[in-house]
Amino acid sequence: MKILFSYPWSLSSFMRRDLEMLREDHEVRAVGWKGLKTLPELRKGAKWANLGFSWFADRHAAWNVKLMKKQSKPSIVVVGGYDAANIPELEYGSFQDPSRKKHAIFCYQNATRLLTVDNNLKEKIITHTGLSGDNIFTVPNCFDTNFWTPGVRDTEPLIITVGTLGKTTIPIKGLDTLANAARKVTDMKFAVIGNDSDEHGVRFKQDAPPNMQFPGFMEPSELRGWYRRAHIYVQVSLSESFGCAMAEAMLCGCIPVGTEVGGIPTVMGDTGFYVPEKDPANLVKTITNALGSGNHEAPRTRIVENFPKARRLRELTLHIKAITQK
Repeated sequence: MKILFSYPWSLSSFMRRDLEMLREDHEVRAVGWKGLKTLPELRKGAKWANLGFSWFADRHAAWNVKLMKKQSKPSIVVVGGYDAANIPELEYGSFQDPSRKKHAIFCYQNATRLLTVDNNLKEKIITHTGLSGDNIFTVPNCFDTNFWTPGVRDTEPLIITVGTLGKTTIPIKGLDTLANAARKVTDMKFAVIGNDSDEHGVRFKQDAPPNMQFPGFMEPSELRGWYRRAHIYVQVSLSESFGCAMAEAMLCGCIPVGTEVGGIPTVMGDTGFYVPEKDPANLVKTITNALGSGNHEAPRTRIVENFPKARRLRELTLHIKAITQK
């Protein structure tokens, strides 16, 4: 099978995992979107390929779907989160941008199959578009359970989260709530791992409490070291498609604390502690309870049993065969 794999901007860890898995059994050409100058490469790839495969229902995916459809070839679009979101008060999601909304809807209406990483995204697509959802299926993210492994935790409590610091992401990821919680417990250390993307991120760091640190963006091996050191991973998002960083942290022995939003309950199950949105005082209490539980084994077991690489590869293969072997 020849697959044209398109993706936005740069390859994130979860996109790279799919690309590597697909290359185990197929010929794959990967094309990253860099504006309209990418079109000649996409056109050439569409003529060569038997199947179009895209991560996120954005402009690059719309072109992949369109070019494949022109030649009566099937396409798959993986819906990952922002491309199904619509939160007007925070100006978040593709449905808040006229151009992105147009491309997302084109993908939803014309892709042969849509694969969401969690059921909550299928529900959002149906709500925002009125589509029947007959071509939408859920295939959860997967993780390298041999790479993300426990290590030696810090003696003092360390609470971490991963997220980009920016105007939209600070409230969406609940980073403001986490900072306010940190102000209430000066004997605990907190860390937000990720780059600042704009002046709002810079200001957030400047205004943060002294017990909150910002080590910046990290490659997987360095990030794993922080997961291993930490006691608690916090994901108090207002919108979350799945929670990949939380799952990685759970594999490394972190106890998860999160909101009952989007895919977070799918990841956490009953192995962690749930908190209301935008409630720093409750978050402090819950973190304290989580530290007292000392249950670092169950979170890893949940991810190992439910989200191994073999499961996603098997399910991706089934969907590819379903639309190419007719």
